[in-house]
Amino acid sequence: MKQGWLVVPVLGAGACVATASVIAGRTGALASLSAFAAVPLIVLVYALGRPASRPNIAERPPPPDGWKTFSGIASELGWAKVSRRHFDHTPRQMLQRVAAAALDRRAGVDFYSTRDRDRAIELIGPDLWPLIDPQRPPSTDSRAPGLDPATIDRLLTRLETL
Repeated sequence: MKQGWLVVPVLGAGACVATASVIAGRTGALASLSAFAAVPLIVLVYALGRPASRPNIAERPPPPDGWKTFSGIASELGWAKVSRRHFDHTPRQMLQRVAAAALDRRAGVDFYSTRDRDRAIELIGPDLWPLIDPQRPPSTDSRAPGLDPATIDRLLTRLETL
């Protein structure tokens, strides 16, 4: 390992220490030596104390099957409380997809079919159906109230129990 690059900094540090000791005596020599000794320690502490880099959430690829992660679902459901437009933008579509999968797998009901519509309403519940009705156009009204947490909880519980 070649260490020729150290010659210039060491000679420079020596010249600085010599100059400081000539100008300020023993105090100058001690102060300049302390400063030069502190530099490698500061670099070492910085290098060892720096946390490992973590991948940016935005850089993570989506799950391969297209379903969202838990944090993505929680984030989307948080927006459902803001307004009806916010609920209809993504959380409603996500809940429709969950409802379609649950109804198809557990009851053999096609969520999007007009033929199975009455059975789907019965299974989801007439009070909750309008929230995820696939025939209802999405709202564009940001002033209309979103869903309260109790309603979101009731809807999620109903989808879980299908």
